[in-house]
Amino acid sequence: MATVQEALVQILTADGAVHDLVGDRVYPAAVPQGGVLPAVAYKRISNMRVYSHGGDSHLARPRFQLDCVAESYSEAVRVAEAVTTALSGYRGDEVVRVEATFIENEMDYFQLLDDDSRRYIASVDVFIWHQY
Repeated sequence: MATVQEALVQILTADGAVHDLVGDRVYPAAVPQGGVLPAVAYKRISNMRVYSHGGDSHLARPRFQLDCVAESYSEAVRVAEAVTTALSGYRGDEVVRVEATFIENEMDYFQLLDDDSRRYIASVDVFIWHQY
């Protein structure tokens, strides 16, 4: 059975603007150490399943955080804008039926690395309503 995570990766890598910036560098949980940047890492923050009086509706609403990681702040923001545009209001039948996507939050920060250099991260939180 396909997962919503697989659908998320497919949506992002099929989007021209996202692909132009990160190619296929969309990773679960974290960007690999020493990996090519920019890149996107996604992680599921929560997962709410929807029930009705009749029982399980087979509809879920997970929240994902997508970290757009780059060597410069402006590049991280450009990737986050492309990700936001690709996902905001998206509907479709990829590997799972996506009913709707809603951008919930956006934030920017940096990581200080062991060599005192920085990686910049622009995060996007999105709810993905989908059938399972």
